[in-house]
Amino acid sequence: MKTNAKRTPVTDDIVEALLQGAIDTHIHASPDLVPRKMSDINSSYYNYTMWRRDL
Repeated sequence: MKTNAKRTPVTDDIVEALLQGAIDTHIHASPDLVPRKMSDINSSYYNYTMWRRDL
């Protein structure tokens, strides 16, 4: 479907405004080729205690 709507270029400022306050819930679980800074359990606990106000 084609439209004649003009598109505004997406700038870094627009992206930052859209992502303000966003939480990235994407994590990689073990096992992996790269050692992780914390275990899955520790990651879950940390995120629960630090970010539960936002969930």
